[in-house]
Amino acid sequence: MSSDSFNANETCFSFNWPSTLSGIERVALSAKGDLQRTLSAYFSHPISVARGHTSPDPSAPVSSASQVTPLEQVRSVDLICRGRVVCMCTSTVTMTSPAAAQLVLVDKYPIGQVFRALGAAPAFQLLDVGLTEGGKGLWRVYTLKTEEFQCRIREEFPDRAMFHCDNWLDLPAQSVANHLPPVVDSGMSVVAH
Repeated sequence: MSSDSFNANETCFSFNWPSTLSGIERVALSAKGDLQRTLSAYFSHPISVARGHTSPDPSAPVSSASQVTPLEQVRSVDLICRGRVVCMCTSTVTMTSPAAAQLVLVDKYPIGQVFRALGAAPAFQLLDVGLTEGGKGLWRVYTLKTEEFQCRIREEFPDRAMFHCDNWLDLPAQSVANHLPPVVDSGMSVVAH
């Protein structure tokens, strides 16, 4: 798990990172609930959300969401930049207030915008990070929590080359492999624990 500490003179975000990650990959993997915004700044283009699977809405009314009777939903989305998938996200969201339930279940807000609309910065905990089989992609698992809204999220970045090639969005998908840094680990998944 990550630790995030600060004092009057310094700030430190600590995690047992896989040794093959670059600095910009660590920055993306440590985004605190604002990945869509971070990727938009990185690519200098809008990042849109393409909704995938969503578990059925809870049968309880939105107004019933509370700490005692939380509402839960599983959803998946893709983050898209200029027609390319830059991240695939699957999350379990727990709503413990009618306001959060309204934003998620009725207004269909993406997770980052829910926190912004609620006016609450979530507590972030990075749980695990790794490379996909063969080292082409990255993934992470983390939680975001406020009093009204909690999420457990798994994200996968399908192509590490996006972080190592300024014109990645302009390249055909099959030509980006030579822009990846070498993976020194075996062909097995590399996982930080």
